[in-house]
Amino acid sequence: MPSPYLSRKHPDLLARASWHDYTGRSIYLVTFNVANGIPPFSSIEATDQNGTAVCHLSNIGETIEHQISHITDFYPFVSVISHCVMPDHIHLLVFVKEKTKISLGQIIGSLKGNCSKAAMTAFPELAQKIKDTGLFSKGFNDRILQRNGQLDNFRRYIEDNPRRYLIRKSHPEYFNRVNMVAINGQEYAFYGNFLLLRHCVISAVRISRSFSPAELQAKHSEWNEVARSGGVLVSPFISVAERIVRDKACENGAKIIHLVTNGLPERYKPSGREFVLCAQGRLLIIAPVHHNTRKENLTRAQCLRLNELAELIAAQGARMALRNP
Repeated sequence: MPSPYLSRKHPDLLARASWHDYTGRSIYLVTFNVANGIPPFSSIEATDQNGTAVCHLSNIGETIEHQISHITDFYPFVSVISHCVMPDHIHLLVFVKEKTKISLGQIIGSLKGNCSKAAMTAFPELAQKIKDTGLFSKGFNDRILQRNGQLDNFRRYIEDNPRRYLIRKSHPEYFNRVNMVAINGQEYAFYGNFLLLRHCVISAVRISRSFSPAELQAKHSEWNEVARSGGVLVSPFISVAERIVRDKACENGAKIIHLVTNGLPERYKPSGREFVLCAQGRLLIIAPVHHNTRKENLTRAQCLRLNELAELIAAQGARMALRNP
């Protein structure tokens, strides 16, 4: 009989990590989003010239905040380490302190339901809308704490959310997303700065074991010059050696077109170095149209196709047959 924490009967009970016991003791970074047509939960304001930003809760946001602060009334074994009520989504850093019969999905589903019920009572003018849709869209995203240092990373990610939100609003052209872009007849999803495809200097990064030492040295010289001049490197960056080239180039100012093997999740947002590169207009991600929730091994045929696409972009650049960026 299947374990209850792998139930898929409701989106809020969906266990995205099949190897993990969602009824066990663990820490999670949980995100869930506003439903269509619901007013913003908060507004974001810069407080100084250094980019410090704060959330000002709306009336609905204050109702949500109250429910979050009282989650232990229903689940005494749960604590919220940190949280942020953003205009269109919620971040929670949740600590489930002991093994129980109740899954994370049940906890989050209950919290979302309590928020919607409280909002229906507090805001009669929105009661019918909330009754029809709830405050939140279906389901949630979870990231499981797995290693030392990750807790601080999760906490900083939540605390830094307002600042990143303002950056995305200030430079929307660097955080563009289009789901159906044709490159020479093949459909892709794009995220980032589309203008990188129009750059005058684009070089494909591919390292082959067949390269002679002289060929490899010439390639590295080319990529170093691209980075020095603020040009663009394009590649799936599959091998360790290729990723070293990418990392060094990023440090030296290069722009990156990253060809990825899986589609982007519906609510994808870059984080870490990808966010920094996006904010600087230095990243474009090109991905398959469809996102696969299960990790699949990369095949040789896929590698060849991605490297061929990188060579095509480097060779043709602005002359490529693009439809709809």
